Amino acid sequence: MRSFDDLMIPVVLNINKCITIDQAATPPDNGALACDRIAYPQHFDNNDNPHAMNNLAHSAPTQTVGKIVGHGDRGVIATGGGQSPSYSDDVIWLYTSRPLADVLAPIVGRFRTIELEGCHVGAGVEGALLLWTIARITKSVVMGPTGLVSCGGGVISLEPGSTWQVTNPTMSAPPPAIDPPKNPPAAKMPGSESMKFVQNAVEIELPLSTISSVRVEFVGRRSGVAQLTVSQSKDLAALLGLENPLRWQGRPLALVSAFLTIEAHGQSAEPLVKHFRVLNDRLLEDVAEKNVFYSCDPALASTLGQLAEAIARRTPRDR
Repeated sequence: MRSFDDLMIPVVLNINKCITIDQAATPPDNGALACDRIAYPQHFDNNDNPHAMNNLAHSAPTQTVGKIVGHGDRGVIATGGGQSPSYSDDVIWLYTSRPLADVLAPIVGRFRTIELEGCHVGAGVEGALLLWTIARITKSVVMGPTGLVSCGGGVISLEPGSTWQVTNPTMSAPPPAIDPPKNPPAAKMPGSESMKFVQNAVEIELPLSTISSVRVEFVGRRSGVAQLTVSQSKDLAALLGLENPLRWQGRPLALVSAFLTIEAHGQSAEPLVKHFRVLNDRLLEDVAEKNVFYSCDPALASTLGQLAEAIARRTPRDR
């Protein structure tokens, strides 16, 4: 099994910043936030947007950079709730319960630069638009990473191929979107017809054809449950990178976007049932096997998006 830790790139930290971190505890946090508190020993804790803004507003005048650390996704970062925020007033994104200008009012003109440290916060059209909007409101340069961000052993790392989306208040429009790294390490190999589940720390290799069902439960910004047909299950499973499990000690600052339950029928009389967390529609985490992940095909995001839209179109009676 390959180690994902060896591929990540450590970040050189400059702690002469005002840093505020989501203080969500386990189980909403996967351990990343506790690790971040070690990496940034001089920090504030926050549990919602007002709390985070208050921390930043009361920073030392010599600190010209403000950093918000939390689990994130494209165009969103959590200030409360860890991996499972409520999206009421515990995330910073374009659709906060109060206008974003009101949320950010305490820090307008306060910092030269604002950094949002969470997985994929600056990625895609959503990330570029959020950062540009914040820059225009706060009159600051605003930055967010376009790839995975993880913390392990008190060390913060970035996914290879990722960069920082950067916006400034003088821009008349959002900058060009930057997608996450196009070829995540150990993503699906073209033409692969097998998968490797880890069961009790032992790899079990099975053909994709043995999958009999996949259940998808959406959480966060989307909701609903889908029980896929056999054909749909196999098509979705082909995008999950199951043929190449990764051992990863680092804890990603990503949000849980869905839960998957996969059932496969191999040589055993009893079916093999596996449960996974889907992180940012891009990374699969084995619920039962500690530190086992799968790097999904980039096409998974659009596939899950279409499935969520189909669920949303159903009537309450059909659900």
